[in-house]
Amino acid sequence: MNVKAFKLISGEEIVAEVVEQTETTLKVKNPLAIMLTRAQTGDLNVGFVPFAPYLGNNPEIEFKLDNLQYLNEVDEQMESQYNGIFGAGIVTPPKQLITG
Repeated sequence: MNVKAFKLISGEEIVAEVVEQTETTLKVKNPLAIMLTRAQTGDLNVGFVPFAPYLGNNPEIEFKLDNLQYLNEVDEQMESQYNGIFGAGIVTPPKQLITG
């Protein structure tokens, strides 16, 4: 799964599975809007809400690249959360070195 984050010129930040990218367009599947919230401890948390929920289940949306401020890969944690939402099989945590 090719999961990327991008920001629209309107300011909305989105994470989605990239279906196809051309020189002028980006077609994505299952887009989620990224929301930042602040916990009581003051830490920032990342949450997701459906982007354009009126389009139904598993929508594919095509954006013009001119309407994007950035497009980039996501970190392992965000990709794992995204895959967990859309049932990409078993989601395993990233490998870490165990020291003792």
